[in-house]
Amino acid sequence: MIIDVTGIELIPGNCGRDCPGRYEAAGLNCCCNECDYMICCLETHDPEECINCRDQDCPHAGGGRAI
Repeated sequence: MIIDVTGIELIPGNCGRDCPGRYEAAGLNCCCNECDYMICCLETHDPEECINCRDQDCPHAGGGRAI
């Protein structure tokens, strides 16, 4: 689990649709600029990279899906 400095859980990947830290979801300032995983939320990110990712903090690592 990834928690940012404001205490919001960040869920990278899926173009940021699942992330409570997104501006639209949180209704607060966006946490994206602070997130080490922001690149995983961009539309240019290849979801196939998640299959080879072994980052234990990322819910999409190994091709898994966030709950």
